[in-house]
Amino acid sequence: HLKDCGYLSFEKYGEIYPNEKGLAYGAYLLRRHNVLHQFFCLLNQSEEELEQTEQVEHFINPDTLDHLEILLQHWPVL
Repeated sequence: HLKDCGYLSFEKYGEIYPNEKGLAYGAYLLRRHNVLHQFFCLLNQSEEELEQTEQVEHFINPDTLDHLEILLQHWPVL
């Protein structure tokens, strides 16, 4: 499926590796996870927010994620 979506490059019977598109998408997924986890940890004053993060990250709009990241940059640290 990843090949069909254009995220992987490979040689028949050779190495399989992410191409530029795959690396960019992987970076976005990691950013999405980290922003949401940071948000929920700050909001709930807890470091145990992985389950909630994983539940939400598959449904969040990229624009909302961008706005959350901006909010976190201005969030006062207690």
